Amino acid sequence: MKKMFVLMAFSFFFLTACGSSEKVKDEEYQFAGGLKLLDIPPNLTNPDKNLVMEIPKPSLKACEMLMEADKKFKIEKAKKDAEAKVKAEQEKQNKPAAE
Repeated sequence: MKKMFVLMAFSFFFLTACGSSEKVKDEEYQFAGGLKLLDIPPNLTNPDKNLVMEIPKPSLKACEMLMEADKKFKIEKAKKDAEAKVKAEQEKQNKPAAE
């Protein structure tokens, strides 16, 4: 019962506090004049957004490094594929012998 009373008291306090601020806003802005347009300096221009999104070309060194990494990857893949083929053939040969 005591908790309910405290909860209702806090609720009443918060609801009345929120409602009272609206009058202040009305009085504050009631006599406000119109907004002036923002003055933009003549030398200020919008940047070209296409240039901002442009991806720079990689350097020659970066291209060389990428080509070397690609070669190593292809060599490793070829080795793994060859090892998998040999292993599959060995398993085929071992199966009939086991049966």
